[in-house]
Order: sequence, then structure tokens, then C-alpha cells
Amino acid sequence: MKPMCVPYPVASLLQALGLLVQVEGTKFGRRVPAILPLLATSLQKGVQSMEDDQEMSQHEGEDGSTASVSGWQELYACLLLLERIAITVPNQVRSCPISRL
Repeated sequence: MKPMCVPYPVASLLQALGLLVQVEGTKFGRRVPAILPLLATSLQKGVQSMEDDQEMSQHEGEDGSTASVSGWQELYACLLLLERIAITVPNQVRSCPISRL
């Protein structure tokens, strides 16, 4: 089976997950072990992308202040989702192995 292509921006999907956290409340805890590794990966890729953009802009002679910051919306949405999960089900976040990184 071929993986499905998602035509929506990642930030929109993260916002939808945030709504799911809000609606399900503590019942969302059952989803945390599957979601936290994905959030960690997304955060790492986003930070790396921003660092790469900054390096490229410095090599091109820019001062870095006008660097292209592609993906910041995804990083922000990811952090907001992580915050919402941590507030809603803190025990699940603490017990998940990815939170010990």
C-alpha cells in the first residue's frame, strides 16, 4: 500500500491535534506514546532546517537578520501542541521514554 500524501500544511494538522487534546482531555493520554516521538522528530527537523537557512544566508553575505525562516509556523504549532499535551496529561508525558531525552 502506497503512503497517503497529505495536502495540508503540517501546522494545520498540529492545530487539529491540539483541538483533539482539548476535546478528549485526559483520555488523550492513550495517544501520547505514539505522538511524542513524532513531535520530537518534527522539532529536530525544524530546528535543523532553521539552522541550515541561517548558515546559507550568512554564506551568501547576509547578516542573518533577513534569513528565510521557513517552517517556523510548524515549529510554533508543534511547541503549542506539546505544551497543551503536557498541561492536559502531565503524567503520560513524564512516563514516556522520549521525554527523557
